[in-house]
Amino acid sequence: AFSDLPKVRVRTFTYNALNNSYEFIRDGESTPALIWTPIAQPADSSTSSPAGPPALPKDPGNVVTPFVPELEAYPAIDRDDPDDYILISPIDSGLPNSYLLFKDPRSIPGVASGFGERITNTWLDARETLK
Repeated sequence: AFSDLPKVRVRTFTYNALNNSYEFIRDGESTPALIWTPIAQPADSSTSSPAGPPALPKDPGNVVTPFVPELEAYPAIDRDDPDDYILISPIDSGLPNSYLLFKDPRSIPGVASGFGERITNTWLDARETLK
């Protein structure tokens, strides 16, 4: 059932020490698609993956089990190749993890041509005559 669904890519913010900001860069691109600047710089700005799973605390009086989040199914996206991600926020940011879906306006007829048009004063003149 779920094996036929396309897989959503999971990515994290990366810390840019030069700008004191977190950035998300889409696969295959070189510029950030999303930039988040925290109010205060976090104590640990590392967003690299750990070498292994964290060691669970040893407590003979308690049973410790790893947290396994429940996955939710969302309606299908009407695209053959969705440009979507699950974005993991920094732990100390207070931001929730997010599902992002990028739409390319060039694939929607009539929304954007990619070329600017020359503007003349005619639309300004028309606005003046309505007053």
